[in-house]
Amino acid sequence: MDSLLKLYKNAEEEGIEIVDFPLSCSKAMILKFQDICAIALDHRKIKTKAEEKVCLAHELGHYNTGTFYNTKSSPTNITKCEAKANKWAICELVPLDELIKASKSCKNYYELAEYFEVTESFIKMAVEYYERIGVLSVESEN
Repeated sequence: MDSLLKLYKNAEEEGIEIVDFPLSCSKAMILKFQDICAIALDHRKIKTKAEEKVCLAHELGHYNTGTFYNTKSSPTNITKCEAKANKWAICELVPLDELIKASKSCKNYYELAEYFEVTESFIKMAVEYYERIGVLSVESEN
């Protein structure tokens, strides 16, 4: 199954409505009110399927890790919530075993991003995450 479609199916199974909604400060946002969740995606700002996939995975990361915050949250709390959502998205879109396998044939970040159908900045974040936790060592021109 296409990984973008898989993300939409995951949201549907969890009862999360996904709406195209103009946002002033970001491309995507998850909203939680009591037991109701919705994800707003601003398709005016999202230019590619790779961007849409990364945005949706990140917002689902907030949902799946329970890391929600609001405008009154401390910067430290916001940073922690964002890191947990990113970690979930990375593990979902760029599993370590697949990254190791792909890195044998992909010569740079661009090729890895194409392979996983994510943005180049996301693949860089994924590689940095796996290097930081000590499970990946990349010695190439990436």
